[in-house]
Amino acid sequence: MESPEKKESAYATASTLVIGLGLVVFMALWIIYNQYILRSSRLNLNHNLPVAVMALFLLLVAIRSLRPTWINRNRLILLTSMILGASYIPGDGLMSHVMGSWAMPVYFATPENQWETFHPYLKPWIVPLEAQGVRWFHEGLPDQRDLPWGLWFRPLVGWASVGLAMIAASIGLSSLFRKQWIENEKLTYPMMIPLQILAGDRQNLIRSSGKIPLFWVGFAVSFGVIAWNIVTFFNDQIPKIELNHGWMQLVSGGMNVFTKQINFLTLGLSYFASVEVLVSTIVFFIIKHAEIMVANRIGYTLPIAGGANHPGSSSALISWQTAGAFLVYVAWAVWTARDHIRSAFSDAIHNRPRQDPELLTSRAAFALILLGVTYVMLWLVAADV
Repeated sequence: MESPEKKESAYATASTLVIGLGLVVFMALWIIYNQYILRSSRLNLNHNLPVAVMALFLLLVAIRSLRPTWINRNRLILLTSMILGASYIPGDGLMSHVMGSWAMPVYFATPENQWETFHPYLKPWIVPLEAQGVRWFHEGLPDQRDLPWGLWFRPLVGWASVGLAMIAASIGLSSLFRKQWIENEKLTYPMMIPLQILAGDRQNLIRSSGKIPLFWVGFAVSFGVIAWNIVTFFNDQIPKIELNHGWMQLVSGGMNVFTKQINFLTLGLSYFASVEVLVSTIVFFIIKHAEIMVANRIGYTLPIAGGANHPGSSSALISWQTAGAFLVYVAWAVWTARDHIRSAFSDAIHNRPRQDPELLTSRAAFALILLGVTYVMLWLVAADV
């Protein structure tokens, strides 16, 4: 028979999951309505997700007013994880780009480009192939027409399955490399520093922070500018404090440009980053533009394009260099962790428990990686990639 403590813990977990799922649905509707109906701010355009923080803040205000004893550290961690993970999916975070990409092969097919010649090779569980339904997606449904859910259901299931496989492999990799990165290499993650600070005496932290003048100066500058610009959204007679200033050229008449803007989130993150990381970012930024200037001066180009399509996008040279550097970094990380991987593999073969508490056992971590990668490869083969 279960003890009352276990029953209470199970009830707390279930209730937290229900509240978290409710918040996930609320955020999805909020983001979509805000972006496509109100045409207001894009709340989840990048990894800085103010919509998740705002939703959590509203929840905490409601709980503190109705039932202050309900919230605790474990519930807050679970809710935050669910909100942060889900807030990146709807709207411009992911689905707008994904569904737009699905519709492109059919919607943009013309007699001139002859895209219809390769439509028979496309799978219906990868892209929707009904031209009329795809056109309605972009141009709107006619009156008295129901939304053609079936047209989009198969691609959603097909891509969701490969996405879940990649997530499973990522979870296995994270569990496998956690000890190597955190304990052996002692890598620092800037966003973890505030959490470590908050893990201490929060009352003393709040009192001491409130007595530091620089704290209030920084808060006043960032919050004041943002609050002022919010007011200008509703009254165009009030001048806006412009933080984005377009594109800037390092050399007059040069082809290399970069965006110049003030981003308070980036400034705040850089405060917690190490000096070595910040200096290396600046140095390689200068090297990057020096390479672009030299390549443009001597007329060196790559036959394969790369980079985003905007004035400040990197050249193909930098895009392929970045991809190569990433592969080298992955290989170097695996080589550095070879002893740790060998030990974890031995634990998985002999089904030994890991010495330190981890999210997954070694066998489960390797199984997730193997199953996830295998499924992705089979999915690509089935898609004729």
